[in-house]
Amino acid sequence: MANRIRVRAIHLRLLPVVYALGYLTIVTDQLGTPITDLVDWSVVVTAAAVSFGGGRQPLPTLLAQCVLMALASLYGQQAGMEAAFTFLVVAEVELAARRDGTPIVVGSVAATTVTVLAAGRWHVTLITLPFVLMVVCMVLAMLVVGRYVRSTRRTAELARDRAVQLETQRHVLDTAVRATERAAIARELHDILAHHVSAIAVRASGAQYGATPEMAEVLRDVHTAACTALTQLQQLVAILRDADAGERDIATLLIAPTGLTAALDELVEWAGKHTELSVRITGCLDGLDPAHGFAVMRVAQEALTNVVKHSPVGSRTTLTVDATSPATIVVRVDTVNPSGVGPKTPVSSSPGGWGLAGMRERVELLGGVLHAGRTDAGWLVEASLPCLVSG
Repeated sequence: MANRIRVRAIHLRLLPVVYALGYLTIVTDQLGTPITDLVDWSVVVTAAAVSFGGGRQPLPTLLAQCVLMALASLYGQQAGMEAAFTFLVVAEVELAARRDGTPIVVGSVAATTVTVLAAGRWHVTLITLPFVLMVVCMVLAMLVVGRYVRSTRRTAELARDRAVQLETQRHVLDTAVRATERAAIARELHDILAHHVSAIAVRASGAQYGATPEMAEVLRDVHTAACTALTQLQQLVAILRDADAGERDIATLLIAPTGLTAALDELVEWAGKHTELSVRITGCLDGLDPAHGFAVMRVAQEALTNVVKHSPVGSRTTLTVDATSPATIVVRVDTVNPSGVGPKTPVSSSPGGWGLAGMRERVELLGGVLHAGRTDAGWLVEASLPCLVSG
């Protein structure tokens, strides 16, 4: 944007240069005698070069234009003086647009004086009170134009500052709202969910005493799952109460880049107790970007949990994690039912079932694609994620 504005300003400064040079050429053609006086062209070229300094030094630029116009009037021809007057007008407008107070008074007096005397050099009879008043009005008009330009620029600057201020306020407000919502969620997780999970862990631990060996094994499984869930809930509550934490922080905390294989092994061990499961893992999973590794773990976890909950007895499930491609990692959970058909009710329509929606959101946030639905023999969940290695 700044470069665009700078280029536009250069183009605007070229306009009086083109006009002044063109004016000399046209006047020469109309008069029928070539202007050979070197002073006219020297003054115009010098005035054109000086005009480019008006952006930073408007008062010295205006005074220099006054001197050049006076030189053109004394030693040149009328056409040269009139061409030099173009640059004086531009300098006066720029002075009014960029300065206040004394510089404007000094510049305006100098411009008025030089204009009156230069015109009188060629037409002595013009130096009358009405002509002087006309020049004064002309200089005042230049000042009005300059002040209007200054006002427009100031309005634009204030609008930009206001926009930045509003954006900053909106960001601060959004951050505060998100922090409040995160704190509320963390509080409810701690007060409700963590409380009940703790009760499950305690009761499952106590119920193991006096239970049959088979029941004790089940209760130990329940106790282990409850303790794991409680630990992750506590970690999640800590992250939610940290306003600066994000999805990547959650992923890094709950599963390290080098811990994906171990986490999948634990998941497979648990699911294998409840369904017939075969596993195919190809490629290296360790070192995968935490957010992507966490997504792989959650997709496999949700899909296998749905298999355990919804597939009929005798179903066969295959978990495939393919990380051989340098660009994509694929997670596939394929369930074949003994009847050879998919479940009558889709998993996503079960009461309170947000698992598939959560999987899809998690995958799509990372730029991946998720497919979940019936097949001819059962149910298939397949996620394809762009593969990023943790740096």
